[in-house]
Amino acid sequence: MKSLITAGTAALALSCSAPALDIAQYIDVLTIRAKQSYGMELDNSPAEFDFTEISLLAFITDPIELGNDWSAIAYLDFRASNMSFDGNPLIGTFADDLETDLFRVGLPFIVYHAEESSPWTYGAWVSPAISSDFDHIDSDDIFVDAAIAVAYQFNDCLAIGAGIYAADIGRDAEFFPGVGFAWTPTDDWLVTFYGPRFIARREFNERHRLGVEVSTNGGTWNIDADNNSLKLNLRSWRAGLYYRYNFTGNLWLEASAGFTFANKLDLDTRGGTELFQNSLGEADSAPFAALAFTVNRW
Repeated sequence: MKSLITAGTAALALSCSAPALDIAQYIDVLTIRAKQSYGMELDNSPAEFDFTEISLLAFITDPIELGNDWSAIAYLDFRASNMSFDGNPLIGTFADDLETDLFRVGLPFIVYHAEESSPWTYGAWVSPAISSDFDHIDSDDIFVDAAIAVAYQFNDCLAIGAGIYAADIGRDAEFFPGVGFAWTPTDDWLVTFYGPRFIARREFNERHRLGVEVSTNGGTWNIDADNNSLKLNLRSWRAGLYYRYNFTGNLWLEASAGFTFANKLDLDTRGGTELFQNSLGEADSAPFAALAFTVNRW
């Protein structure tokens, strides 16, 4: 499901230059976020785990003009994560390997075509990254995802995009279609679906915004355990309320809280064999909280 929505990410990002609806105003150029998911209890073993993540997303430059209405933009995507277990997950010494610090360092970039006189925008998004416990870096720690997308602005308040997302190119690549949209039915309401993130929020005044959000939680990493490279995958979603407060200018505070759902923890060999199917797997819903500082424009 995450991949279906991620395919629409580039489509909405690409439509930022459409002539009337300025979607760029809803995409922050800098986000520093800390989030914590508490007590996700495994269904198959007497254990629960917390998931902590600190992330930094920063656009490196303004769009670079390439000529003939083509432009490019790149951004930094850094995440530091950790899992901590309470109880026995029934995976032996591998539990210590899962509790290690996990990192993702990516440099995604977008190349897109947009004409001021046209409602159409199209292009590609590529995300090379190292996602690892940094115990030993080799080709298994490199992940490359990509998408191609097109977006169309129907009117001053609605833009819709669609695309195809490719995950883990170069190994067991998977391809998924996806959609995204941005809708402003009134001046004080915004509904968006991209990132992958769904938001419906109301702006009460220049400083206060309140809404609901649904977004992904977790990630995929290569870890070294028992002299083998293994793929650790936490698939999770979170849903809840979120609040944004404008400190000054383009600097915002964002706080959110709610519950995780559709949680699943997998450990696979790089050949695709799932390990500990009777111990890991699905986990119960659990509360989460997140706090972020964002900058809307450089």
